[in-house]
Amino acid sequence: MDLQLALKYLNNCKEELKLLRTNFDKLVVTAEEIAHNCEIEAVLYEPRGRPRNHETVLTSLQTQFTFFNETIDNAINGLDRRFTELEKLRNTFGFLFNIKEVSNLKLKEHCDKLQTKLERDGRSDIDSQSLCFEISNATNILPNKVKSPVESLQYIAQHSLTEMYPYLCISLRILLTISVTVASGERSFFKLKLIETYLRSTMLQERLNGLALLSIEHEISTNLKYDEIINEFAVVKARKVGLQ
Repeated sequence: MDLQLALKYLNNCKEELKLLRTNFDKLVVTAEEIAHNCEIEAVLYEPRGRPRNHETVLTSLQTQFTFFNETIDNAINGLDRRFTELEKLRNTFGFLFNIKEVSNLKLKEHCDKLQTKLERDGRSDIDSQSLCFEISNATNILPNKVKSPVESLQYIAQHSLTEMYPYLCISLRILLTISVTVASGERSFFKLKLIETYLRSTMLQERLNGLALLSIEHEISTNLKYDEIINEFAVVKARKVGLQ
């Protein structure tokens, strides 16, 4: 998953949450139908607080403002806070996702911004003027079917054009290796939080991050041959050596 796709899914998620917030009445009707089918009484009780002699039944409107809206708003604000840096990166690298559609005036502005972003101690990994020239030239040689940054970089590499477009290749490689998320951040979501809580007394931070990484890269981890990995680990960690 690249930066652009991650932000697309993120924005779709936020729009779904906003739509969900405006459809509270429909959700209540759906929940009541499900409760009726399951032969459950569809009554909203006040959450536990100070002991009372009776349970207070909440109205639908009270539930909407005291629980539902607040929960949805917290989720939206949480997404905004967590992915602020991704938006900043898109503002810097976004023009590389489709270099053929960038105007010459905007292209120079984007290249200058990217050079400043990659600058450290007065030196940058790219030269904005050279990058602008390379992109303008590359748009004329790249086939119409080549649209994404991955396809552009693959085409340049396969046709041995790396030396002709050095700064473009550097920019594309940086863009394509930016982490969309990190293992330590994913631990706060889904089942990994439960694993952390259960193993908190004995599980170290590094091992928890390892579990999160296995979950993120599950497609790779399912194809690993664990018997070979265990045997290699056992050989390295063996404290006893057989005498000959």
